[in-house]
Amino acid sequence: MGDESMHSRNIALIGFMGSGKSEVGKKIAQMLGMKFVDTDAIIEQRTKMSISEIFRTHGEAWFREIEKEVVKEVASKSGLVISTGGGVPTFEENMQALRSNGLLFYLRASPITLWRRIKDAQDRPLLDVSDRFSRMLELLERREMFYRRADFVIQTDELSVSEVASQIVAWADALPENARSVPVCLDGRTYHIIVGKALCEHMPNMLSAAKLKEPFVLLTDECVAQAQLHRPVSAFEAKGICLHAVLLPTGETTKSFEFAMHIYERLIEFGMTRDGTLIAFGGGVITDLGGFVAATYMRGISLVNAPTTLLGQVDAAVGGKVAVDHPKAKNLIGCFYQPKLVIADIETIRTLPERVYREGLAEVIKYGVIADANLFESIEQNTDAIMKRDLQVLCDIVVRCCEIKARIVERDEHERSGERSLLNYGHTFGHAIEAATGYSKLLHGEAVAIGMIAASRMAHSLGVCSQEIVDRQTELLKRTGLPTSLSEAGVVGVSVEQIYEAMALDKKRRGKTLRFILPKDIGDVFLTNEPIPDEVVIKAIVSVL
Repeated sequence: MGDESMHSRNIALIGFMGSGKSEVGKKIAQMLGMKFVDTDAIIEQRTKMSISEIFRTHGEAWFREIEKEVVKEVASKSGLVISTGGGVPTFEENMQALRSNGLLFYLRASPITLWRRIKDAQDRPLLDVSDRFSRMLELLERREMFYRRADFVIQTDELSVSEVASQIVAWADALPENARSVPVCLDGRTYHIIVGKALCEHMPNMLSAAKLKEPFVLLTDECVAQAQLHRPVSAFEAKGICLHAVLLPTGETTKSFEFAMHIYERLIEFGMTRDGTLIAFGGGVITDLGGFVAATYMRGISLVNAPTTLLGQVDAAVGGKVAVDHPKAKNLIGCFYQPKLVIADIETIRTLPERVYREGLAEVIKYGVIADANLFESIEQNTDAIMKRDLQVLCDIVVRCCEIKARIVERDEHERSGERSLLNYGHTFGHAIEAATGYSKLLHGEAVAIGMIAASRMAHSLGVCSQEIVDRQTELLKRTGLPTSLSEAGVVGVSVEQIYEAMALDKKRRGKTLRFILPKDIGDVFLTNEPIPDEVVIKAIVSVL
């Protein structure tokens, strides 16, 4: 039985026909003492017709209008477990209504599992065709993008009704009020990014809901430890759960083989087993290094990313890229290793030094340039609130950035199609600048900000984008306190040759061709495949010295 305070929130189940929404919903209602409602059953009761009869008599459009009315009505109430029809999530008003007072759970199953459950059903009007299987696949493919907008995705193929219900109850109890979740759905694997306030205090409950096991070892740096470590430590102590901690020096130079070896030694000392959990509690350095250690210790242990910086929450902690630096190139040695869970507690941003906070805004602005013009415009309009660290504004921003990255990672997890490379806008120049300055004079986000300007100026010189696109980025970066050149950042003595040579080790390079992400418009970028003339690259570098 869960915490009664959580039960005022509705639990809404979405998914394709045959996904088990009704059976699971009834079980959840029984477990929590809540009322179960089925939108299809309500429609049938009110019209005194079966769903098939409604489709035959009045058509699908008429049915959908009634369905919207029923969804709006039940969503306005509290304490319900709601089973919805398979087409409900394809209408934005339905999703907004269900989300306004509840958590959405997508019961996901493979096409084979779904077909086995519904192939002989006679009450599926949308499958009333000669080739039912092809029709099912067509519908499922069309609706999947809507289903994935749920707060949680539960893969149900190998689970019983009770097991699915128990997972949902665990998450409903573990998630604090107003927290939001972004699922990342990969082949046969799903993990969730939890964004909200006071999440550190709920960390043990969320680890339990994600089925993560002891030993728990938390990796952090000295600055984060001083400001934030007491919060998860107190939460684990209150639950009587042992939490080991490993403290590292703060800064990019910590992301090395030397410190990876130190962490391995501590894991051995703590008796870390293959089913244990490493929690990376810090900024991008800690999540990158922690992920690399988790991927390689005993050939892989469970990883939880708990990013404490804005940069970590919108970028470094999501997507599974883990690495250590080489003296000649950033992130040169690494792999893809996805976390089991990401916990982004917005309140950790309050204690960030101003410079560390602002560097994260470079990655936020990057997301607007590469994928969402509305996000970029929102940052322009809300700069004052952002600079004052308004937590609600930041929560919305972090969620949107995570949604963008999650969708790209889902389509190109291992950066094979080129789409994931778009996330590296500004990074070809930025990483080279970091390497040329010895990883000690600029923060990562500052280097990316300068790299974005170099990339946009290159695009303009090639006739790809207008001067306005360059100017809007420059202006927004300046308004958020980020440098747009090395001189603005107070860095001198770095040569064009040093930066150009560092680019030779860029991971997007194919053969001898160095590839760049260039903007065509705000919200629209592309990856180059043809060689860029050396004089154009050098001109872009010179422009940001």
